[in-house]
Amino acid sequence: SGEVSDAGHNWADGAFANDYVERTWPPAYGNRNDDDEVLTGYGAGVASGGYMWDAARRANVSFRDYGEMALMPPIEGHVAATAPSLGDRFDPHYVGWDLGYSDIERYKEWKREFDHFVANGTLPQLEYMWLPNDHTAGTRPGMLTPAAYIATNDYAVGLIVEAISHSKVWPSSAIFITEDDAQDGADHVSDQRSTLYIASPYAKGGTIHEHFSTVSILRSIELVLGMKPLSTYDATAAPLYADFGTTANLEPFDAISPKIDVTTRNAQAKRAGAISANWDLRGPDRLYPAVSVTRRR
Repeated sequence: SGEVSDAGHNWADGAFANDYVERTWPPAYGNRNDDDEVLTGYGAGVASGGYMWDAARRANVSFRDYGEMALMPPIEGHVAATAPSLGDRFDPHYVGWDLGYSDIERYKEWKREFDHFVANGTLPQLEYMWLPNDHTAGTRPGMLTPAAYIATNDYAVGLIVEAISHSKVWPSSAIFITEDDAQDGADHVSDQRSTLYIASPYAKGGTIHEHFSTVSILRSIELVLGMKPLSTYDATAAPLYADFGTTANLEPFDAISPKIDVTTRNAQAKRAGAISANWDLRGPDRLYPAVSVTRRR
């Protein structure tokens, strides 16, 4: 539903990118607005219906957040970027945006809590996770290579699915995996086209050729947990009925280890290194593609 992350996170978190978000992300992404705070979870960018955790609270559905709008570094002078509405429903030990931190370590922290919750019968009904290594650090010397970042991100996702599918809660679980947008990775069809993966005993498996949107995911979660829609958009979205069957397949998943070295770092490449050395990696999507690439005619 979103062309870029500013709108995309709001669609994925709250089923709506309001007028303020839609008006402010173009100048922010065009390097004409230094105060880009719409991913902080407070201020004018918050939709009237709030976010998924607000809908969960209203429906008495237990919720736990891992990294989304929580514990990000200050954005453009803001001293805090944790959504106030999250309250204490996030893991304070889970590291949000930090490209120097591995998604594998994020998995380990989530797994620590997951094992504790399962053992004590207190697993939240809804968990929301952010794994940011897929952003990569480009060719910046000394940072992991893009391939290493992507492989790490993929492996962390696989380990999460493995852990849940080998646990006693697997028979009643559903995992939805997607990007908030396809920003600067648009294919030949649309910059709003991205991938969705589902892992569940009731998932049909294979490739499903249906048209869904980001809010279809939210609507499906709401229907499963008895939560009311956050906006007109998720209320009228097509649920993911085509992806699910009525017969459970309880066979668990096993994560596949990366086939490349995920510790490989960028060498001191003169031209590429000079370009990426000036990139602002303190927060997500602070790089402006249109002005960051040197072209030769």
